[in-house]
Amino acid sequence: MTNRIDIIAPATISLLGSVVVAPLSLPLSVVDPSGGVISVTIIAGNAGSWLTASSAGGATVSSAGSTLSISGGLAQVNAALASLQDSGTGLDTLHVIASDPALLSAVSDIAVFGVPAAGAAFVAPPTRLSLASYVVSPISGLVLANPAATALAAAGQGASQFMAITLSAASGILLLPGLTALGGISASGVGTGQIILNFTADQLAAVNALLAGLQWAGPGGLSGLAYAARDVAGPLGSAVTSGNITLDIIGAQGPATTISSGVDKVILGVTTLGAGGTLAVSQNVSDIGGIDGAGAVMINPEASLQVPYNQLSLGGTSYDFGQLGAGALSEAGTLMIAQGASVTGLVSLGGGALLDFTGTLQAGASITTNYRPALTLAAGAVLTGSGDVQAGNFSEAGLISGTGEILVGGGDTIVIAAGEIIGTTLDVAAGGVLALGPIDPLYGVFSATPLTVDSSVVLNFLNDSGAATFSGGYADTLAQTGGVIVITSPAVFSGTIMNFAPGDRLIFPGLSGLTLLNVTATHFVVAGTDALGVTQSFTINASYPLGTLPFVGMDAQGDGEVSLRDANARIFINGLSASSAVLIAQPGVAQPVPGFDVLLRSWSGQPISLTLAVSNGVLAEAGGTAVAQMTLVAASPTALNADLAALIYTANTGVVADTLTISSNSALLPGLSISVPVVMNNAGGTVTGYFGDAGQISLFTDNIMTPTQGQAAPGEVVVTGARAFGSVLMVDGLSGTALLVDGGGHALFDSGANVVLRENVTIGDYAGAGSLSVLTNYFSVAGDLVIAAGSNASGSSVNIFGAVAVAGSVAVGAGGVADLVVAGSLATAALSVASAASMAVIGAAQLSTGVLNDAGVLNVFDQASLNVSSLNVNGTLSLGGTAHLSVIGGVQAAGMIAVGPDAVLTAASLHQTGGLVSVAGEVSLSVALISDSFMT
Repeated sequence: MTNRIDIIAPATISLLGSVVVAPLSLPLSVVDPSGGVISVTIIAGNAGSWLTASSAGGATVSSAGSTLSISGGLAQVNAALASLQDSGTGLDTLHVIASDPALLSAVSDIAVFGVPAAGAAFVAPPTRLSLASYVVSPISGLVLANPAATALAAAGQGASQFMAITLSAASGILLLPGLTALGGISASGVGTGQIILNFTADQLAAVNALLAGLQWAGPGGLSGLAYAARDVAGPLGSAVTSGNITLDIIGAQGPATTISSGVDKVILGVTTLGAGGTLAVSQNVSDIGGIDGAGAVMINPEASLQVPYNQLSLGGTSYDFGQLGAGALSEAGTLMIAQGASVTGLVSLGGGALLDFTGTLQAGASITTNYRPALTLAAGAVLTGSGDVQAGNFSEAGLISGTGEILVGGGDTIVIAAGEIIGTTLDVAAGGVLALGPIDPLYGVFSATPLTVDSSVVLNFLNDSGAATFSGGYADTLAQTGGVIVITSPAVFSGTIMNFAPGDRLIFPGLSGLTLLNVTATHFVVAGTDALGVTQSFTINASYPLGTLPFVGMDAQGDGEVSLRDANARIFINGLSASSAVLIAQPGVAQPVPGFDVLLRSWSGQPISLTLAVSNGVLAEAGGTAVAQMTLVAASPTALNADLAALIYTANTGVVADTLTISSNSALLPGLSISVPVVMNNAGGTVTGYFGDAGQISLFTDNIMTPTQGQAAPGEVVVTGARAFGSVLMVDGLSGTALLVDGGGHALFDSGANVVLRENVTIGDYAGAGSLSVLTNYFSVAGDLVIAAGSNASGSSVNIFGAVAVAGSVAVGAGGVADLVVAGSLATAALSVASAASMAVIGAAQLSTGVLNDAGVLNVFDQASLNVSSLNVNGTLSLGGTAHLSVIGGVQAAGMIAVGPDAVLTAASLHQTGGLVSVAGEVSLSVALISDSFMT
């Protein structure tokens, strides 16, 4: 053992106010292998300094102005040194003396310089600028200075201080042509009137480089640019500095033209899209002047279309897979929105229009008074999807009106936050949830203005059969499977509920002790106590079937609910009482029993059993042995219904009829005995309750983007047109293929779809390219996913916004040019990107796979996360934003790898045999680095 004591200290330290900032790589500390009580004395050369340190770590600390004494064990002393503060200003020197019981000592001097603790500030920003209208003009002179942040960055602690800049133009749009995904700076609003930059102190120089390229484009007149810089959080605390630049904008509008700003584009003037025309958006595109006509737009997943001050008028079939914003939106055709959209003014859906969204659809975002029109739906218009419909903004609640339809499909949830709904039909399919008003009082939007549901509003349960049992908060102990309407303390609820049937439910969050009053055949009153102890009551205008009665229960979240109970029936098949149901089957074809469930009037925790038997066939649970008779015993109705949903029936080959017998002698179902006839369909392979033929191909050649409802179980699905699916799809596959999209076809699986494909999926083959869009979180493939199986399939693409699980492998560009974008999640056994293919993992996407072979272009940006077992890079791999790529094994690199400033690559080893590896961020290797080529 070496008998010595050492002081580990930098040559200089900074003072931010009174906080000592030492480099992370060399903190002030003591090293002493001999142990025992260590004494440290620190003396400031400036007699006016006041030295302090914390004793929270167990050290004894004594402060006497410019002299500080610390004693204790090694860890205790170093903890106190880490908290050292000096109230002095200007230049100083700290004299540090350390000693131990072995009479060993060490001495060190540290230079100290003070840094003003003032927040960020712009250096001599201009007060007035002259710009030309309808051209891209530079805005120069914005340089941000923050000495304290610079000192933090110099000490290696810049990442601990979070900062932000907001730039707001009173008119026109702002552009940052120098912004790149690899730059590590988060930017929102590029191409709109407001840009927000989020960054850390160590990125200050890069931010100033961006600001040096700031551009503006817009109409003439007197305008302005407001700027604000903020220390958001970190050692410097929070502070704000702000100001304004007056903009004199001179010139008249010229002809419509498109110009570039870096990789972005700006459309100046009015754009007209004729019928059949499509504006393809593959980067950030901003429009000043508006887009008119009856055409369509196609916004790629990594792109954005912003029309911030004008109307966007569409009439074809449009796809927004990226970001969309507009001053107003008029839709006469079909618009599919995958990641939400914001419209500052009115959203107007014409007769026959369809708007299908996922995420948040905000209309009337800039209204300034309550009940201003935000969303209108003409007769025949349909708004559907899954997510939040916000009419208004954080201060004012808008109006939803018109005689069109808002449709909640099975598996979807739509939350409507608005001031009032007038005249609209609200349809709820089985398995769908319609929530009227914000669910959470901290939701932020419209909580100050309760929703009014006008008497002209019709709320309609669709009663479609075969919906899966609810899970999550809207489930209940009786496992009901109809539609759900959530009524969240509206100011007025005067709408009429139609087709209220057993299985449907009305949920009243925030009300306890629900009771039913004045129950008649056409209405009843629901009363309960709110959080303030005040009794609230709602008159529910609803007709319901004879032989049923309203019943009070509770959902899984503990909220009171009202549903209906059949006076006699307890077992249902395909939405009907089992005693009146009929099954249709094909001999030799395995199929589920649709809508097979138990609906009890009460349940107090006891187990439940059911005996099932068939005469001319077999029954089987998932993965179980096929038998002619079985007894199911479950701990609850929910568990029993889950078993029944997984039940598979197969009629014997050659039979012409069968009978399903349902019986029970359990305490909950005493004396139950029902016989259900089974009729054979020997001509085809139809699965009972599902459209499609289990032995044949279902071919979709038409262009229908209204999500197909109803369960389907064909043998194979082929799409050569444009088709949206919104419900259950179970495909066993024929000749190894379950789904084929080619011939220019596009298949979109909406957020409410539940897809099980038991063979391979091919997107694009010899018959031409195809495209697949997945918005649902329930999409599984038992085989492989191949994108562009041949040269004729070049241009094929797959966009994943939901969750996809592929048991086999994913091949991108197996035979031609192809593209895969993952903005949701993808799990697969292996993944390959061919040399003519590209793949992007963006947003908060998550991807997990075994071997990942990249011979093409692989971009991983934003907050994306990848977990792979091994990685081979022969093409290009770019990590940007705060993306994290974790490789369990090794990385073999013969191509190019670029790691951005805030991105992270972790692996066991990296073996570079060629190409270039460029690292501006972090690469962490647990075993080895071998480089036979260029690395920077």
